[in-house]
Amino acid sequence: MGRLVIHGGAVITGDGETMIPNGVVIVEGDTIADILSGAAPADLLNNADTTLDALGGVAMPGFINNHAHALTGGPRFASGAPTVGLEQGLQNLDRHLLEGTTSLMNACGMCTADEVEEADRQHPVNVRGATIHTPINIRAAQIADGSGLAKRHLQTTVDEMAEWGAVGIGEVGAGHTLAGGGADYMYIPMRVNEATGRDLHRDDATVIKYAVLGRYADPSHYDRGRVQQALEQVGFADVLTPEAAKKIIEDVVLPAFDTALDGLREAGEYGRRLGLPVMVHNSAPSARAVLELAEAGTLLVAGHSNHTTFLLEEACEQARKLRELGATVDISTLGVFRGPEEEGQRFCTMIREGLVDTISTDYNAGDHDAMPLAIERCLASGAATLPRLAALATSNVVKAYPKLAPNRGELARGRVADVVVTEQPQISRVRHVVVGGKTAVENGTIVGH
Repeated sequence: MGRLVIHGGAVITGDGETMIPNGVVIVEGDTIADILSGAAPADLLNNADTTLDALGGVAMPGFINNHAHALTGGPRFASGAPTVGLEQGLQNLDRHLLEGTTSLMNACGMCTADEVEEADRQHPVNVRGATIHTPINIRAAQIADGSGLAKRHLQTTVDEMAEWGAVGIGEVGAGHTLAGGGADYMYIPMRVNEATGRDLHRDDATVIKYAVLGRYADPSHYDRGRVQQALEQVGFADVLTPEAAKKIIEDVVLPAFDTALDGLREAGEYGRRLGLPVMVHNSAPSARAVLELAEAGTLLVAGHSNHTTFLLEEACEQARKLRELGATVDISTLGVFRGPEEEGQRFCTMIREGLVDTISTDYNAGDHDAMPLAIERCLASGAATLPRLAALATSNVVKAYPKLAPNRGELARGRVADVVVTEQPQISRVRHVVVGGKTAVENGTIVGH
């Protein structure tokens, strides 16, 4: 049993309050043996098998991400889209690891147990599975896409996945089935390309979609003049008429929409019966159905509650109502710190207002912002203290998903030794990552993998 000592920097324990300005983390094997305050004694360093320097930085519990996609070789999203393949999934896991994440819930809930297990076996990050193998959610996937679903995916049941050890039900609904970003970066550009032979950027797809259906996916929102203006704005008025654009948008968004809403309700029934948390796509179009799930007593996790379909006031009000009903409010980094300024402000404001329980990345077409970057930006804006921000990505996630990262999420005696060391206050600069007592990232480079 080797001894690892992390020393020289501050220590955030993960309880939401405690910060030791100069601390030492002592690891024996895969377990935290002790946390000391003050400089590391010379004999402790001399007798250690491995030491990691945290000078000028901060050691925190490894981040626990409850909403990420494309981590395995299985189908993606609630739409059952084709897999990215295991090799790409492992590369995606590398990225999460370099960002300080040590445990992940695969929110592509159509994957089977063996697909999740294979990714977990091949990678240092702890990969755990969720499930949405319910009849209505499978039907919604087949309407929206379903081309990534093989016979084994269609035949797997929620009860089988729960018996295997699924940590939650989710992601129930998605941008691909509920008029969100998934439609904008996948299916709308694909249909536009088929019709015009030209590539449509995801942001431009959003402009056209909102012109046709508004933020609430309402067919009565359509106005020919508004859609014509949107087509001119994105440079497609020469190849698409408003009527053609309307048909493309409605053909992508509407067929699976009502079925996907029914899928949320069905997932809630399974979650209540099995005692599993249910992570749902929370957005303006699905907001009412999400509230109904919370009112029914579901162990609800409202995913990406900072969704761009919400105005800031709407997002805050929805979050406030959900928390009053006992739901867990999660917000996702997506690409908000590289997008319009108001998106980053929405993220930080919801934390400042005390409306957020957990943070995650989601997918953002495979290019998410890192969780430590979000913590850094929120810290710089004064939204919350570093101990509180760290808890949103560690111990709070364990409370929401007890099976996702048991005995993890805090730096305390007897806990599994998952540790991330970052610069301070440049939290986005991840220096070292330890998973289960083993150094997986040293000085920003993956080792032993």
